[in-house]
Amino acid sequence: MTTDQEPEQHQIDHWLKVAEEFVEDIEKERYSDYYEKEDLPRQAFYTGLGSAYADLARAQFLNGEPPEIFRENFSKGAGYILKNFKMAYDETDPDYVGDKPPTDHSGFGYGCVSWFKVGETKFIEGVHYAFMAGDFNTARELAKLFRNRPDGRMLDIEVNRYAHALKHALLNDIELAKAELTPTIESLIKTSKDPFKLKHILLSISLYGILDNDEAAFNKGLELYLDFDQKYAQGEEKDTDYEFVCDEAVALANLGIHFNLNVTVEFYRLPKGLLL
Repeated sequence: MTTDQEPEQHQIDHWLKVAEEFVEDIEKERYSDYYEKEDLPRQAFYTGLGSAYADLARAQFLNGEPPEIFRENFSKGAGYILKNFKMAYDETDPDYVGDKPPTDHSGFGYGCVSWFKVGETKFIEGVHYAFMAGDFNTARELAKLFRNRPDGRMLDIEVNRYAHALKHALLNDIELAKAELTPTIESLIKTSKDPFKLKHILLSISLYGILDNDEAAFNKGLELYLDFDQKYAQGEEKDTDYEFVCDEAVALANLGIHFNLNVTVEFYRLPKGLLL
């Protein structure tokens, strides 16, 4: 690979090696007493493993491995995020800790629930991994469990609305999903300059387009998001696999395809090989 829009093989080899070691290192902790010794919530193991498998899947895609290989690992990533939510909310899960109060003021602690691990961003991350895998069953299972944190903490309203809109969309309540996003869409003339808020405002444009069966708005949202995220890809994420794959854009593109919309945006960080 020779252009600035494609990684070199030595980069891909490095990312694969790092991702494989990341998975192996976390897997070693599965039956260890590491979390107990460090007084950390066990959920951290599953969310860490979820991210590790997504990193591996991204590197495998860039290495040209078959879709069944990298999609399986994106699905594993989503599945481990789902496990984290089950620990908090599913009383039938053998590792359920949702009724155990935190052991310190930070809300962390071994043997108890971490509400931080079931906030909006972790739900969005898990659902996006599932979309990248084409695993809509896991995405729906996540949607059934996601809710506002019982401790009352909530992220910026634009982020919260986007998360709840994803939830309602996956549970086939399209009008409720659109209602969640409408205030965000209507406030675009006062768009925030805060990057975290703006990120979710732009994702909301594309998601609303999907829900409204508006192919032009869906693709415009993707285009705007890719343009916005490019600064991040060329900055903090320079020389990483994320520089060449935009998870959020791929995830929403696949959701749009699932809703029978066409992806017309052409951009190297939205590679066709990752689309369903």
